[in-house]
Formats: sequence, C-alpha cells, structure tokens
Amino acid sequence: MEQIGTLNLNNLEIEDSGNLFTTLLNSYEKIIMESILVSFGLDIFINDQHGGDVDTIHNVREIGRDSKMTYKSQKNKEAYEDTPKYNSNTHGAEVRKDKVFVTTKNNYKKERELGNSYDEYTGKKFETVSGADLDHVVPVENIYSDRGRILVGMDTKDLANQSTNLKITNSSLNRSKSNLGVEDFIRERGEKNSLNELSRDNLRNFEKISQKNIDAELYKKYYNLNFNSPFMKDTLRASSSLSLKIGMKQVIGLIITEVWFTIKEDLQKFSTFNSLKENFLQLKDTIEKAFCKAKEKYKELIDKFKEGAIAGFLSSLTTTISNIFFTTAKNIVKIIRHTYVSVIQALKILFFNPDNLLLGDRIREALKVLATGASMVIGIIGGEAFSKILNNFGIIGLTSDILQSFTTTFVTIIASCTLLYFIDNNQMMKGIFKFLNSFDFTSSIDKQIDYYKKQAEYFERYAAELLKIDYEFLKEITEKYENAAERIYETKNQKELNRVLKNLFDILEIEKPYKEDSFDEFMGNPDSILIFK
Repeated sequence: MEQIGTLNLNNLEIEDSGNLFTTLLNSYEKIIMESILVSFGLDIFINDQHGGDVDTIHNVREIGRDSKMTYKSQKNKEAYEDTPKYNSNTHGAEVRKDKVFVTTKNNYKKERELGNSYDEYTGKKFETVSGADLDHVVPVENIYSDRGRILVGMDTKDLANQSTNLKITNSSLNRSKSNLGVEDFIRERGEKNSLNELSRDNLRNFEKISQKNIDAELYKKYYNLNFNSPFMKDTLRASSSLSLKIGMKQVIGLIITEVWFTIKEDLQKFSTFNSLKENFLQLKDTIEKAFCKAKEKYKELIDKFKEGAIAGFLSSLTTTISNIFFTTAKNIVKIIRHTYVSVIQALKILFFNPDNLLLGDRIREALKVLATGASMVIGIIGGEAFSKILNNFGIIGLTSDILQSFTTTFVTIIASCTLLYFIDNNQMMKGIFKFLNSFDFTSSIDKQIDYYKKQAEYFERYAAELLKIDYEFLKEITEKYENAAERIYETKNQKELNRVLKNLFDILEIEKPYKEDSFDEFMGNPDSILIFK
C-alpha cells in the first residue's frame, strides 16, 4: 500500500455513485477529512500573529502605523513604555557633549579657519569662521525615540554621532531643520530656506546613507548568532513552541481521523431493533475499539509528530526571518506553516521511501501530498478574499468569521478533489508514472531483497519449530505406520483384512469406536453408537 503521510492511497478505487462531486468526496473522504481537521479544525491550538511570534526591528517600527501590529514580548513592550520622553536639554545635550561629536565639530572649525570648508547641504563655501553648525542628518530625537533602537538597547549617541550622520551646514538651515526628518523639512520649510534641487537631493542622499548605516549597526547587534542574545532566545522559544504544537496537532488529527472512521464503519452495523441502552453499550465498545486501533498505529503517530515538529520549527524560523525584512500577515504565517508540513511529508516519501515504492509511485504520492497542501493555501486565499467582500458589504464580526471559515473549507475540499482526481486518473500522468517506474531499478532490487529476507525469516522460524521435535519418537511412530500400511496392503481377502485391522488397533494403541468384541456384534445391537476419541 502506498501512503500520503499516513493515509493509504495506492490503488484507490473510485466508485461511481452517480453524482461526480459525491463520488470524489467519498473516494478521498479520509485524506480530505484529515487535511481539513488538522489544518483548520485544530488551528484553535495555534495563535498565528500578524508579524509572526518574534519582535523584529522592522515590525516594532510598524507599531502605531499598522493597526494590527503589536509587541510579541511583554518585556520589549515594557522597555519601550519605560523609556522617558525625549528632552533636548537632557538627552540632546548628552549627545552633543559626546567626544565624537566634539572632535568632529572642532575638525570642521579648523577647516573653516583654513578657508576650505563648504556647506554639505547647499554646496556653498563658508566665507567666515562663524555661522556654521554641525547637524545630525537623522535627528537625535528620532533616533532616541526609535522603537528599533529601544528594542536593541543601543545608546543614542553611538548611532547619532556616526560620521555619516554628522554634516556641517549654515546655522540658519540647521536651526530651521531642528528635529525634523529630511522629507518633513523639505515639505514644510524648504521654500523658506531657499532650497534648490541640488540641496534637496543632497539632503535626501545623506539621510538615506545615514539611516542605512544606523540600521546596519542595529541589525549587527540584534541579529547576531549568539544563542544568549534576546533575539535568538525569542526565536528558539517561538520555534520550539510551534514545533511542539504542530507535532501534537498532527498526532491528534490522525487519532481523531482513525477513531472517526472506525466508529463510522461500526455504526453501519448497528441494528435498528436494538434498544437505546444496547445501542449505547455497542457505541461504547466501538469507541474503545477505535482508540485501541489508533494506539496500534503508534509508529505512525511518532512519524506524524516528527513531521509536524520539523515543519513547525522551520515554518516559525522562516516567518521570523521574513519579518526581519517585511511584515507577514496572519494568513501568510498560516500559509507558510501548511506549506512546510506538505513539503516535509513529500520529501519523506521521495527520499526516505518508507513504503518501498517505485520512483513513479513515489512521485505520484508526493504530488498528492503537495496537492493537498496547495488546496489548503487556495482555501485560505479564497476565504480571505471572501472576507474582504463581506467587509465591503458591512458584514463583520462573528458572522464574517463563520462565513469565511465555511468558504475556506469548501474551497479546500473542491480544490483537493480536483487535484487528487487529476493525479490519479489523468492518462498523461499515468503514463509518466508508469514510465518512471520502469526505470527505477533500485526500488525493484530492494523489493526482491525484502522478499528473500522475509523467506529467510520464514525458514528460520520453521527450523526453530523443527528443533523442538523428538526425532527418535518421530522415527518410531513413522516406522509403526509404515509397517501397518504394508500389512494392510498384503492382505488377500476381507476376513484377513478384518483380522489385520483388529491387530493394528492394539499395536497402534488406537481405541475402538465401539464396545463390542466384533464389528458384527456392534451392527447387531441397535443401541450401540460409534464414539471417536
């Protein structure tokens, strides 16, 4: 039997019931039920969050701008809330008193004294020593209040006083720019400061370079590979938690599926003439039988847990890495998770080949797994699109959630039936699988080896049984029966045969089935009976 994960799908016979949809649903009932149950029904145990489960610099900066974005760690949230509001006289002064800032400012002053100093924003030469200020391209207040900086825990002055963030400009422009970002400054005060196109481009380029270097410092410190760093701890915690949850979800899904189909099979045998009590007792026995049957599949349960655990860990890790660069929506997180589950199962079939399938059969079963995974993704996307349509009509809340769940499940079922039927019944696909099977010599040899291994095992068992036999006793019994057969063969008439048979009863210690001295006496007694022991 071939399997998809733990579902036996090989040589699946599609029984025509008259209605195509009903026929497909009946044929793929088990795989669809487990997919729907595991993917959507048991998702209540998993809380997919907008932006994943780990705080990243990119995501915390989205808080306030993205209504769905929140801190994932209470500790990080409290660190931001406990940060005092920016004060120029306190926090700004600390940055301006920093050794790097003071040294840079003095160096620019020496250049002006030599007459070699230019305004880095406007490009104009300074005619006097005075009238120039050292400006922070990215304002100190913006750096200090940056959620990303607070998340990493870096000192404001170390970021604000980078060489790329310190530019000399005229005092008027510097004071006018104040704590504004470049775009805000250009929009609000650009004309007042007579900024030409060159000056605007310089400001934009300087800000782009400066912000890039600030981010590089933050990323370097926060996203390091030290397992004791807060980010790595949070990442491993989130990945391990999801790994355990997905593994358990896969196991629970398999158990419920096995139990349900056992109960369903036995329910069809219930008698309509039974009393209610008898039916309940029979149902109790059926449920116990179903759970016992599920327990017998402990090896499949272990495999299911492993698959789910690996998929959960990798999907969480992928989600976290993605959120370093962009925000993953809640449904994107779910899609990543389901994709990994399908891919892990498909890779297991392709490379580990637990059921010793031929190459074409392995590819077919792997495609079935990927098809069910793709169906879930299609269902999620379809449900999300339908939810947006409902919102446009003002349908929100519980009603919208119920309709979205129904749409997601319905689309998943339709897509699963369509894709699985195509893989199983399309003539071109059948031809490809058959062709690939003919070239898979390795699996064919493996099957032959397994066959001879089983035969050797049978012979070992048979030999073990033979060793238990008393050969002397066997030889003695064999000789007795050979002599008896020879004596019977040599008899020449009925009378002699009767005499020989009577003697053999005594020799072979066989008890006669009648009590009379002769068979004639037995036949003459109407009350006699034959008793064979």
